[in-house]
Amino acid sequence: MKSLAVALCVLLSTTLPAAHAQTTFLLDSQLGTNDAGALLEVDGSGNRTVVSDFGNSAQGPVSGGNLFAVSSVPNGLLALSGYTVVALDFSSRALYGVNPTTGMRMTITDFTNSSQGPVGVEPVAVVASSGLLGLGNELYVADKAGGTNNQGAIFQVDPKSGNRTLLSDFGNTAQGATSAFPQSITLYPNLLGLGSKLVVLAYTSPDATDFALFTVDANGNRALLSDLGNSAQGTVAVAPQQVSVYPNLLGAFGSIYLTDGQGGTNGKGSVLSVNPGNGNRITASDFGNAAQGPTGTSPGAIWANASSELVLDNERPAGNPFGPFVVKLFTVTPSSGQRSITSDCSNAAQGPCGLPVGVTQVP
Repeated sequence: MKSLAVALCVLLSTTLPAAHAQTTFLLDSQLGTNDAGALLEVDGSGNRTVVSDFGNSAQGPVSGGNLFAVSSVPNGLLALSGYTVVALDFSSRALYGVNPTTGMRMTITDFTNSSQGPVGVEPVAVVASSGLLGLGNELYVADKAGGTNNQGAIFQVDPKSGNRTLLSDFGNTAQGATSAFPQSITLYPNLLGLGSKLVVLAYTSPDATDFALFTVDANGNRALLSDLGNSAQGTVAVAPQQVSVYPNLLGAFGSIYLTDGQGGTNGKGSVLSVNPGNGNRITASDFGNAAQGPTGTSPGAIWANASSELVLDNERPAGNPFGPFVVKLFTVTPSSGQRSITSDCSNAAQGPCGLPVGVTQVP
């Protein structure tokens, strides 16, 4: 029994993110040379620094100007060591790897290049698997308009060669639950890699207005986890945005967290906690409830860590409902719903900021 416990601890230490301090990064779609976008580092005081300018060719390939999603990957997963951040560009349909220390970039896969596999149409979200979590040593990309009848797809991407295979075709009913147009993706691992699945936020059908959370297994088969419009499963999500998971120790994996841009008090948004076993939902933080901290107006991108969630909130300037969005980075404690502002883009003293669209952390 002791040897089994030791083996479990060793395995978990290699598969799960460390609980120690991590560095926070924002993907900004408007900064950088020629507004091509940038990767920002956020320090413990909320100060922001440009790490990689996606319009600067000296740092690697230039983006198409529509950076859309970001995630972190284990060091060594990509072809070059030190490249621990991945970013998707909607316009060029490319997935980039970024070294957050040097700011250098490389192209992992070009979704317009058929020699690398099935062509992508609208890649919108990305997540990595370390290979020890049951889904291979791969990257997974959600394409909102790929697959049969352009209902969406999940691509599996080899992180070293960039070659792609179609894992789940959302227009193929033989692969399970009907769904369409995936817009967010995360990885939900289980102990010893058994039953690990992707969790995908998508519409319930091509003609639907309601969203749901679906699981996708290693064979691409889909199953309905939580119907976000079904009040029998808890809080109804009005305008779901993104989904994230943080794995805890010994397989006791915590909730799935989901941002709702129009949930909560006065429609100012919320973070929902979703039970991974039965899909039931509760409100983890109500962005319209001032008793839980500074209020927001439209939470979107989310990244879960060991003790909290980092959430980007999009706000219009006070008194100007048609003005440009001002983004604030919130830290949310799920056990209490309490919030604090970590970095405020309206505060120029904290550094450059345009329009952050994604948040991630790297150990």
